[in-house]
Amino acid sequence: MHLRSRGAVRAFVATLSLVAVLAKPPPPEPTLPGLAALLGERSGATVEAESIAWEPRRNVLAELGWGRRVLFLASPRSGGPRDVYRASVRLTPSGQPIAVSSVTNLTDTPDADELGLTLEGGVATFATAALGSIVAVTALEIEGARHEVTDVFLNVPAEEATLARDEGSLTLRLALHAEPIRYDFARGTLTSEPGVARAVRRVTPRKGLTLAFADEARRSLGETATSLVASLGRGGRDALRRALYALTHIGRKPEPRGAVPKARVADAKSARRLEDVWPPPRVPSMFARAEPDEGAFRPLATRGAEPCLYRTFLRADPLRPYARAVVVAMDMRQLELGLVAGADLPRPSAGPPGAGRLSGDRETLGRVVAVFSGGRAAANDRYGLRAGGRTLVPPRPNAVAVAELARGETLVGPWPFGTEAPEEVSSFRQGLGALLDARGEPRRGETRAFGDVRVRSGLCATPAGHLYYAFGERLDGHALARAFAQAGCAFAVELAGGAEPAGMALATVTAPESGRFTAIDPAMTFDGASVLDGASRDFFVVSLRDMKPRRPNGAVWQPDPGAQPEPAWITGIFRTSVPLGGLSVELYSFENGRVEWRLRPGVREPGAKGEAWAGFLPDGDADRALATLELGHTTVTPKLGLALGATEPITLKDAFATLVLAPTEPPRILAPGESTTLRADEQAVQLPLLADAGGVSERARDRGDLRTRAALGVTRSGRVLVALLRHDSSDPLAVALKDAGAERVVELDRGSHHPAFVHRAGTATPPTRTYESTTLWALGRPMLPGARVTSSP
Repeated sequence: MHLRSRGAVRAFVATLSLVAVLAKPPPPEPTLPGLAALLGERSGATVEAESIAWEPRRNVLAELGWGRRVLFLASPRSGGPRDVYRASVRLTPSGQPIAVSSVTNLTDTPDADELGLTLEGGVATFATAALGSIVAVTALEIEGARHEVTDVFLNVPAEEATLARDEGSLTLRLALHAEPIRYDFARGTLTSEPGVARAVRRVTPRKGLTLAFADEARRSLGETATSLVASLGRGGRDALRRALYALTHIGRKPEPRGAVPKARVADAKSARRLEDVWPPPRVPSMFARAEPDEGAFRPLATRGAEPCLYRTFLRADPLRPYARAVVVAMDMRQLELGLVAGADLPRPSAGPPGAGRLSGDRETLGRVVAVFSGGRAAANDRYGLRAGGRTLVPPRPNAVAVAELARGETLVGPWPFGTEAPEEVSSFRQGLGALLDARGEPRRGETRAFGDVRVRSGLCATPAGHLYYAFGERLDGHALARAFAQAGCAFAVELAGGAEPAGMALATVTAPESGRFTAIDPAMTFDGASVLDGASRDFFVVSLRDMKPRRPNGAVWQPDPGAQPEPAWITGIFRTSVPLGGLSVELYSFENGRVEWRLRPGVREPGAKGEAWAGFLPDGDADRALATLELGHTTVTPKLGLALGATEPITLKDAFATLVLAPTEPPRILAPGESTTLRADEQAVQLPLLADAGGVSERARDRGDLRTRAALGVTRSGRVLVALLRHDSSDPLAVALKDAGAERVVELDRGSHHPAFVHRAGTATPPTRTYESTTLWALGRPMLPGARVTSSP
């Protein structure tokens, strides 16, 4: 009886096993399409059979039990952008695939398309195309479960490229560049034309124990549960701290004022004196009795003739008088803001992740004054960001952003450029929340973290155009917003806090791998040295403004010996000479924002004859003259146009280039046929076009009389370049200005062929009161800070 019952059980188990086997789908065909179908089913994506690349073989038992690893391209939808996946495929001794496990999306970039996947000699390579261009080629050095990654980023637009592989290197050829780009795997060296590409080896980001624990908690528990647990813990600590403070300050608790006072911060454009804009004004305390030095800004760092960073502290929470916010004011006349993407954050959608490290030559690194953390400011880890010349995540329209323009301005506020990141934006960061409303008051709707006391940090822009950074160890969201409101900020955003690294460090960087970093406050959790080793989160870089032109290559620019715009210790006019085919071209550079350009028709100019204003500027304006440039006057042929606001002494014509001048904007050169409607405060003068994006024009190559000639060009950043040379053609002038970065070049000759000149204040040939010829005047104006708030859409 016992034997019969055991036999029945065995028969039942065997039957179940047979049913289970029959219920399983049959193994795929031992072909690439069959394997692609199996991988697609397991990954939930469409797999290209021709993209499958097997990694080196393992022994038969290992491949049967654990599988052989494989790389492949797959897309969540047919015909959509592809990602690079890695998986393990279990194989029979005959090579029949039987199961797939450990499927991992290695790239996960929905806004990019990976293509050209190959695997040779233990190194896999593929290219990444995003936003209409090939942005990088990636090399994965496969070794077991680990892989080392190197990204070769392209610094130039490339719609087409050819990738070739051998065991020791990869070679990339771009359509518009004769010299190939070659990366040697063993040596880790890159060979290419200067500035075309750069190789970045990915590193494991540097994390502290707290951050590592927080990241693991988010992966295991999710963002909501992790935030709730952390908030409960912080709430308990805050309640205990408040109770202890109350016990130890019985009868001595500071009394807050009825209304929170604000610092009076002048608007930079309406300030009458530089002193109205800088140094920052004292911030009054919200308490009846201020602590020593509370609200008084003291110099923190000096790199030039005057301090560029000031520091103070504020108490912004009436419930927690012990809570301090450290505030650092940045002089944005002297400074500019940069951004570096972290190795982990943001999670990129349009190409490889950031390096998390400072980069650049010794001169660039030597200008670094401080670094401060950006990091996770909200639950989203995929927020709009552009840094290092490429967009990692495209921008979201109207999202709050901090953006740096190529001409050195910093924008803080709603993103004004729609879904695009135009060329004028060198870097930007989104994923931020606004702390202040349009009146500069705390936005309670955006600072709901009442009582959620933790480490917090933020950034604001003042009406004067400076940036303030704030950090506090024990602040809730409203207290951080109130600190910015007290300081007189116009717009403020919250940066990293809580378990995220937060803080600012003064920096002295001598090389990409060496530097000294000093935290502004001991409570700060941001490790400044991580910016050299590989920071997990994005961070901002505060540097001295790079006023000196960097082109043409090899040119040695020096401050021009004439008078400089205010403040004179920040050079605004440079000068150099560049050799060109046995000639020596003299170049002047007028930095964007340092001068105001005016046009004054001469008495010989048709349309100006007999006018009381012809030939000179009003006395008040002429007293500000730093330079004048000769334009001559037009003649019957070609009779180049001229306009002063809505008045056109000589009608503008489609056949000529037009130089447009505005009081507070850099000059711009319109191409022939490109029309514009002038504002009342704008002026326009037509001149011969010598060069544009298509190269040097035939007009520039025309031979004529031997005389001093001049040409003017404007760079993308708004710098005005002027070239002079005694020659029989203007061709060398056009070439020199294009080499110096000018996008378009016009000849400073309206047809009369007057010998050109540049008169400079403070030299032996200063500007005169009157001129017979039409002239351009460069008028000095105080250098305004470079930060401003974008208006709400």
